[in-house]
Amino acid sequence: MSKQFYTKKILMIASDDLNNSGVPNVIYQTIKALQNECSIDVVVFGDDLYYKEKLNQEGIIINTIRLYENKPKTKIGRFFWYYSTKHKKNYKSICKIISQNNYYAVHSFKEDESWPFLKAAKKYAIKKRIVYSNITLKKPSNLLEKIIWRRGRKLTNKLSTIRLGGSDPCCKSIYTRDYKVIHTSYNESKFNNSNEYIGDRSCLNLTHVANFCTNKNQIYTLSVFNEMLKENNNCKLRLIGKEIEDGYLQIIKQKVSALGIGDKVEIYESKNVNEELMQTTFLILPSFSEGAPITTMEAQACGIYCFVSNKVTREIDCGGCIFIDVNGSPSLASQKIIKLFKKTNNKRTEFDMSEFSFENFKKKMLSIYDK
Repeated sequence: MSKQFYTKKILMIASDDLNNSGVPNVIYQTIKALQNECSIDVVVFGDDLYYKEKLNQEGIIINTIRLYENKPKTKIGRFFWYYSTKHKKNYKSICKIISQNNYYAVHSFKEDESWPFLKAAKKYAIKKRIVYSNITLKKPSNLLEKIIWRRGRKLTNKLSTIRLGGSDPCCKSIYTRDYKVIHTSYNESKFNNSNEYIGDRSCLNLTHVANFCTNKNQIYTLSVFNEMLKENNNCKLRLIGKEIEDGYLQIIKQKVSALGIGDKVEIYESKNVNEELMQTTFLILPSFSEGAPITTMEAQACGIYCFVSNKVTREIDCGGCIFIDVNGSPSLASQKIIKLFKKTNNKRTEFDMSEFSFENFKKKMLSIYDK
């Protein structure tokens, strides 16, 4: 590569902050892929800088720029703030940042809300205006929200010069123009077949790692687990996540109580997913919608089979995914889980993870920046 490439400076726009979740993981992987070639600034909108701390521990230094968002309390106030004030403020803020720096590219991870940043980049003649989507966007049912969504989607497509996504459904849900799928990677040093199962091999340990909300469908998981107990009482379930939908955690707890399975279910938050997987027989992910869930890659990298919603793209299957109908009977999913447990008995399997390797991700990301 040329010497000029090593001096390129990039402005990345985080989806929110750099917390321990899917989109920040993509940002983390992107920074690692580019860190020897470019200097990187990251705009964040929250206080959780989990991945910045991880980068610092690995000797990778980035500059974070904090933008504050003060949302009005009333519904109509939030609408006008979201439709007009917020985007104007973001546009002006990014214009100010760009005017003080010589950026080669602006790379936004805010899906349909990327357009103010791309607009600012275009104003300052930045030709490489990149947007990356790692979620499957859904068209809102509310009329006002639908107006905002359509406008954001249209402008993001118009103002971007490169459109990327973690899976084909991610891309199709936002882009109306040509795009490129770049499957994200996972932490290969943490998640691998050396993470052998520890614990009672006669016990079936089912794990659901996801934020607590309707879309992640923990209620379905509880129904499946209840059916499993009817055939094999030596089963345990762990629901690991953080509540992001007000009241949903209470709904989960009420369901556990109603089924009378409290002694078999653990509910908590954990940032050490690799350690949790060492105590896992199977992973379950019955979401109604997903972009490119990193937990399925991490689990398969550890040799763990994943029972995944049929609403999720087959692109995540490295040989260890069993797809289940989340609108069907929980007993059918339960039968599949019990049957596979009898066959594997907590023994791990090696799956082909090459598509999601860091080297593969790095190669594809560098090709974007070296064009």
